[in-house]
Amino acid sequence: MRKTRPLGPGFLAATVVATGLVALPAVPALAATAGTAPVGTAHATGALMPSARIAAVLKTRAQGVLPASVDLRSGAPAVGDQGQVGSCVAWSIGYSLSGYYARSITDSGVPYAPLYLYMRTVQGTPGPSTGLSVAAALRNEQSEGIDTQADYWQGTTDYSVYPTDGQVTNAANYRITGWTTLFSGAQGGTTAQAAIQQSLADGAPVSITIPVYSAFDSINSMTPYTSTTGTLRGYHQVTAYGYDSSGLIIRNSWGKWWGSGGDAKLGWSFVNSSVLAAYTVSGITDKGQVSTGSPKVTGLSAQKAAAGTTVTITGTNLTGVTQVKFGTVAADFTNVTTGTGAAAIAAVVPAGQKVGSAVDVTVTNGAGTSAVVAAGKFTYATPAPTVNTLSTATATTLGGTVVTVTGSNLTGATVKLGTTAVAARAITATSLTFTAPARAAGPVDVSVTTAGGTTSTPLTYVAPDAPVVSSVSVTTLTTKANTALVVTGTSFVGTVTATVDGRNATVTRVNDTQVKVTAPAHAAGTVPLVIKAAGGSTTPVDLTYVAPAPAVTSLSPSAGSATKGATVTVSGSNFTGATSVKVGDSEVAFKVLADTKLQVTIPAGAVGTYLVKVTTGSGTSANVVKYTARA
Repeated sequence: MRKTRPLGPGFLAATVVATGLVALPAVPALAATAGTAPVGTAHATGALMPSARIAAVLKTRAQGVLPASVDLRSGAPAVGDQGQVGSCVAWSIGYSLSGYYARSITDSGVPYAPLYLYMRTVQGTPGPSTGLSVAAALRNEQSEGIDTQADYWQGTTDYSVYPTDGQVTNAANYRITGWTTLFSGAQGGTTAQAAIQQSLADGAPVSITIPVYSAFDSINSMTPYTSTTGTLRGYHQVTAYGYDSSGLIIRNSWGKWWGSGGDAKLGWSFVNSSVLAAYTVSGITDKGQVSTGSPKVTGLSAQKAAAGTTVTITGTNLTGVTQVKFGTVAADFTNVTTGTGAAAIAAVVPAGQKVGSAVDVTVTNGAGTSAVVAAGKFTYATPAPTVNTLSTATATTLGGTVVTVTGSNLTGATVKLGTTAVAARAITATSLTFTAPARAAGPVDVSVTTAGGTTSTPLTYVAPDAPVVSSVSVTTLTTKANTALVVTGTSFVGTVTATVDGRNATVTRVNDTQVKVTAPAHAAGTVPLVIKAAGGSTTPVDLTYVAPAPAVTSLSPSAGSATKGATVTVSGSNFTGATSVKVGDSEVAFKVLADTKLQVTIPAGAVGTYLVKVTTGSGTSANVVKYTARA
């Protein structure tokens, strides 16, 4: 029969962060195997994102004296394999770190059972798709302990069988003595790197939370890993045992076939940009109990704040704390170190109290609960608005850009751009929309204000892009008349004008990508078309004006004597500049009387009917008019 137990205080606190946890891919439960992992194997992960945001704090005594390299793996437990179970947190905390500190205890219970810690800490259905909160696992191992693999017969991957009452009783003999969060909730950069290095230089391995991208599965050497591209599969807990100039040496729980015998190295660029949290433990008691004095609260970093804010609690006897409450509501918390090196608690103010409520902050360890003191008084404040994103990072100087703000606690918000108030609409708790007015180019703060305060995020005004012409419907034009053009391109915004050979042309703006231009008649030749809009002028586009070819419409007379010849007036158009007139295949003498008339002298010749053609520089008339020479 499956054994169950009531949830302890640590578990209640862990549920506060349930809505922010990362879902892991569902995979079937498999027993751990030895050998070589198939290419492309997607290993199990299982670390949940930390809820508290804790900045890294360096130990003053260690600054500037770090050794060039550290490697603590000689004292580490052997490489293990979590199989297809989301138990990496329990492997790093309960197996790796705890086993490292137990190495100096004679007849210790190592190796410890990571699946036991997983099964006793997991919130929800245990298995491949359910991971652990690191802080919850640390609290649980400190308050309830971890069983040994010798006693925990379920092994390392059989999550279908819960721990027995006897195993729970035995686990109380093996507990960590305390733990510290070096940082959590955000990438800490070089300060976080230094905090990890300081801990390793002091002989303390570090459990770290990292994102797992697809390339991480394929690591097969100690070459520094730096990739942050590809599919993000989830978050994972590994143990850092050393470092050198190129990166952080880690031990994983994916078996000896991964990495270099189960170990790998994270390049410093990856550590600085991607490690989300780091934890250390101070030691473990093996077959013994830890007694501490009752905790005392001496101060809060903020005595008034909104739910969700991280508040640092200072006091005494805080290293063994198992519960933090704001009034009657349990809070999620993590152990931290102050700038002076003193132990402290970073607690996330829980929801569940009305704005304006004054409550007492208390902490509990194995020896009892702190007394209610003035230093622990806390008042719930209206949550400040937060802005996560703007729908666009830029707005046009012309005005009219619609901007949607997404965030939290936005109900009742007002909006300013710099010092200018703008009307917000469609306001909800998580979003609002406004239309950016016209403004000079440059950055401006978008300030969102509610009863809880003001938050700002930058918006940059930019001039519209210069217009670009991609095509013109007609580029060869007649010299005789106006020509309608359709010009297609981009950024035809604001006031749009056009010139043809420097002269203004009539323009009709259709939309941002199309305008209609009426090009006036012009002498023959190639001239530039330029479109000007709010963002500037286009690169000139060549238009070529060409005189139309001549056309013959009639002859007067259209017939005459073959033996005498005739003088004929040719009517038509575009005769200016004529270079040749042919009657049949014979060129004849001619004189241009006007653009529409020619006088042609037809010599005596053979009887017949002949086409009359006129040629200019623009071409030759079509074969449509004939002259008849009669006998």
